[in-house]
Amino acid sequence: MKKITVILSLLLLFFSCGEKKKEQVLVLHAGSLALPFKDMAAAFMAEYPGVHVILEAHGSRTCARQITDLGRRADVMASADSAVIKNLLMPEHAAFCIDFTTNEMALMYSGFFFACPFFYAFSMNKEISSNI
Repeated sequence: MKKITVILSLLLLFFSCGEKKKEQVLVLHAGSLALPFKDMAAAFMAEYPGVHVILEAHGSRTCARQITDLGRRADVMASADSAVIKNLLMPEHAAFCIDFTTNEMALMYSGFFFACPFFYAFSMNKEISSNI
């Protein structure tokens, strides 16, 4: 009985002395969210040093397709368009969706293209304008 106790104690000591692996959290996110997620991951890992956050940036639909089509298991999937999560992942692959920010793009056109001297000079350069 004493031999078994010594062997078990040695095994316990051997396995407990090894380097403990950090828990990993995989985050698939839209490329447009790369900078804020880099900052959030750094802050999270500083707060929880036992956790390593792995960031993967792709297009929003590519992130969703990696989960649905390729069977990737992500702990967090962040899309630049919440409709991607709602339409492609819910309810089978995602339990909920949180809209935490929004953005929009505006395209403007003015008929007064030549009013700006820079654009006028640019358009008059035959070498450049012939390649546009």
